[in-house]
Amino acid sequence: MAWRDSRRNRTKLMLFIASIVVGIAALVAINSFGDNLQKDINLESKTLLAADLLVEGHQKATDSLELVFDTLHALERASSLNFLTFVTFPKHNDFRLALVKAVEGNYPFMENLKLLLS
Repeated sequence: MAWRDSRRNRTKLMLFIASIVVGIAALVAINSFGDNLQKDINLESKTLLAADLLVEGHQKATDSLELVFDTLHALERASSLNFLTFVTFPKHNDFRLALVKAVEGNYPFMENLKLLLS
């Protein structure tokens, strides 16, 4: 019945069907790209991080957490402090936003961490 009703507007029907097919293909391609990117990041995370373990927080670590890290004395550690600030260029009367990172320790380093948490 739909085919019979579309006799006068078959080009519009084909355009509509083609639009749906292209839209679905685009969604599949975007999801596939996202999945592949996530898999590659997971595979290369150790290289990208340049460490085996990252503990990150917005506040200074508590004493109990520091004690846990101190028990792992065989591991090499580094700590960092990050903050955003403005950098001025007086010659050009310009400024830019900059991320300042201070690292304490022997970073970057690569170790084989085998830690079983229970």
